[in-house]
Amino acid sequence: MFCNQCEQTFKGTGCTVQGVCGKQPEAANLMDLIVYALRGLALTALATREKGIVDADADRLTAGALFSTITNVNFDPVSLERLLRKVVEARKSLAKKAGCSFTSGPAAYEPAADAAGLQSQAPVAALRISARIRTSIP
Repeated sequence: MFCNQCEQTFKGTGCTVQGVCGKQPEAANLMDLIVYALRGLALTALATREKGIVDADADRLTAGALFSTITNVNFDPVSLERLLRKVVEARKSLAKKAGCSFTSGPAAYEPAADAAGLQSQAPVAALRISARIRTSIP
């Protein structure tokens, strides 16, 4: 686990065993996957907007899903997994409407079929997210 999603992080650098807030590694991993999937939804939304397609439902889902990753909002792995799958389905639906597709990265992300598989995917998403955050902070 590596969680740097809030101001409560251990020594201001991130929690590595369990969140200071009480977040368990499973929830932190799912939150990383949600943010990764939201990056894919955002890339798809940008591509579809170039074709004049705007999906207000996808916009609302993005805001709500980002809020769900804020510390102390939702630590329930079942609801976080459900939200992750909803974000991916929204991305696929939007891509289908516009006839666009991606072959790699977050816009092509396919979640694993079960909770254990999702947990095994999380480190890839976390590394990509964390690397971007670290490079943007002086």
